[in-house]
Amino acid sequence: MSQKEEAVREAAIAVLEHGGPACLTDPKAVMRTLGRAYDLGATQDDVIAEMKRLHAAGIAGGPGPASAGGDA
Repeated sequence: MSQKEEAVREAAIAVLEHGGPACLTDPKAVMRTLGRAYDLGATQDDVIAEMKRLHAAGIAGGPGPASAGGDA
C-alpha cells in the first residue's frame, strides 16, 4: 500500500469515527489526517470512495450492511 493509499484509508477512518455532527472525536485531528492525505495527492473523491468502501465492509463508522438484518 502506498503512502497515499494509507493516508486515504486513515483519513476515511478518522472521518467515519468522528460521527459527523455528533463530534465523537477531535475535529482538529480529523482535519490533520485529511490534510496529510491531501498533501500526498489524494482528492476529496478518493477519501469519499474509501469511506464508502469501509462502511460497506463494516470496517469503520458503525454497522455495515451485514448488521442491517434483525437476526441479533
